[in-house]
Amino acid sequence: MNLETPEKIRQFQRKLYIKAKEEPEYRFYLLYEEVYRKDILRHAYRVAKQNRGAPGVDADDFVILSRGKAKEALL
Repeated sequence: MNLETPEKIRQFQRKLYIKAKEEPEYRFYLLYEEVYRKDILRHAYRVAKQNRGAPGVDADDFVILSRGKAKEALL
């Protein structure tokens, strides 16, 4: 499985980095809407799965997620 960050996501990360460095006072109020993109979530899921990610604050691990709708939505 290729865990390299896709170019589209890397460009997005770079734009955020540049904006934050150029304008330290800028507030990313709508950042959640930007990060909650299907391509970003899919990549994050695959990277965490490959690295045997630990359960989050909700205590759900990949066994639970793979049984539910999260797998269908993210894969």
